[in-house]
Amino acid sequence: FEELMAELFHRTFARPSNAPPPFPRIGGAVDAHVGRANKVTARCVVDTTSGCWNWTGALSKKGYGRVRVQGKLCLPHRVGALAVGKIASLSVLRGDDNILHSCDNGRCCNPDHLEPGTLSKNMQDCVARGRHKRAARKSRVPSTT
Repeated sequence: FEELMAELFHRTFARPSNAPPPFPRIGGAVDAHVGRANKVTARCVVDTTSGCWNWTGALSKKGYGRVRVQGKLCLPHRVGALAVGKIASLSVLRGDDNILHSCDNGRCCNPDHLEPGTLSKNMQDCVARGRHKRAARKSRVPSTT
């Protein structure tokens, strides 16, 4: 019975072999964020081609990960960004608290692919990469040439 329980525990709580490495604990108040980030990375799978840490848990309708932290739904990529000090809070409190994915992958939680930025910069990025609905539409303004 004990062997069966140990195997069940290992399968349920063990870090998968293709999960990203855990964040190091450095002590102090940051450790709570690091602990949360390690729980997030345990549910990620590394894409060896792109380097993305793809979230394997629940997704929103827009394709972003969703994770519950202290009873609130959060975006797992924000948890990773918080653990490495790229943002100050899990919630978007100001316009410059957005996280931009350099890899264009909403499921990615790799802090190397995440940068803090403004909503304006995020929208410019979205249009430049052709991901915005209106970017694909042709202009209604007639050409003067």
